[in-house]
Amino acid sequence: MRSKTITTSFGPCVVQIGEGALACLGKVVAGASSIVIVTDDVVAPLHGSKVLDALDNVNLTMHEWTVPAGEASKSLWQAESFYDFLASKGCDRSTMIVALGGGVVGDLAGFVAGTWMRGVRFVNCPTTLLAMVDASIGGKTGLNHAGRKNAVGVFHHPEAVLVDVTTLTTLDDRAFNAGMAESIKHGVIADEAFLSWQMDHAQEIKGRDPRVLEELVARNIEIKAAHVEQDERDQSGVRAKLNFGHTIGHAIEVVCDYALPHGECIGLGMLAAGRVAIGRGLVDETVRDRLSAALSSFSLPCRFTFQGDISAMMSALRGDKKSVGGVVRFVLPTKIGEVTVGHDVGDAEIESAIAELME
Repeated sequence: MRSKTITTSFGPCVVQIGEGALACLGKVVAGASSIVIVTDDVVAPLHGSKVLDALDNVNLTMHEWTVPAGEASKSLWQAESFYDFLASKGCDRSTMIVALGGGVVGDLAGFVAGTWMRGVRFVNCPTTLLAMVDASIGGKTGLNHAGRKNAVGVFHHPEAVLVDVTTLTTLDDRAFNAGMAESIKHGVIADEAFLSWQMDHAQEIKGRDPRVLEELVARNIEIKAAHVEQDERDQSGVRAKLNFGHTIGHAIEVVCDYALPHGECIGLGMLAAGRVAIGRGLVDETVRDRLSAALSSFSLPCRFTFQGDISAMMSALRGDKKSVGGVVRFVLPTKIGEVTVGHDVGDAEIESAIAELME
């Protein structure tokens, strides 16, 4: 079991990583008046019993709130339903909310935890690789609204994140591989050696070797935590580096009505950003080739099918929260292991990069 403490303005966030990490939950909930476990209808039957076992000897009132699996649950109407549930159970400021699931559950639970009674305690128990390496830490919560990804949100850090890598055995291959896109991103923006390590250990990672997964998740959390601790509220530009691939990636998600997994869209977005960087002379083709090879190692697509008008994607890009005054801002690589932020990219560059991705 590995442990990492992330320093935040909310206090320390303790991350436990390894086999059986969920068993630590009983100690984490100390001091709460009641617990609300938030999960979805896919994760509940798979891993709900592990949480209940961890809380077996805890003398606290427990409630469960289960939402439909999928991106549609990242919505204001679902949050409102959750508020109604909390009110009906008499949940107060000493209630703790525990998220058990992937990024959707973590975002919804974190948003409600950050806004119920102006903020209650929150613990994240991610069960997908994507959530483990990225979404479960950093304090950003987000709900989709009016066709915009993560348009509504608050900063609210969990006080603990319990990463039990054994939960990954229940993920299908596509969902597991999608999580690797964010891991590859961390290598591209901050650590060339880590990117190489992932490719060298691709078979063990895909084979779900728990020791290799523990190392994979731990290194990802170290990279993301370093960015968060330097720029917690995304104001200096350091944390913005984590958005590499997300500008076009989020637009692809929106125009495809979330039919493609988030990680696949981010992988495509990274390739598009790489093409823009090549056009500007920031990198050469070898950088994009290496990124393509890394994505392909985990069966992540380098092209996608889109039958709609590219103008719809451009509209989604301008509506993204990272655009300023309708101008789309990009994170672009300068080499493997380093990116720069704040690039104003014109429509022609964007359309050309997107067109190259389309089948």
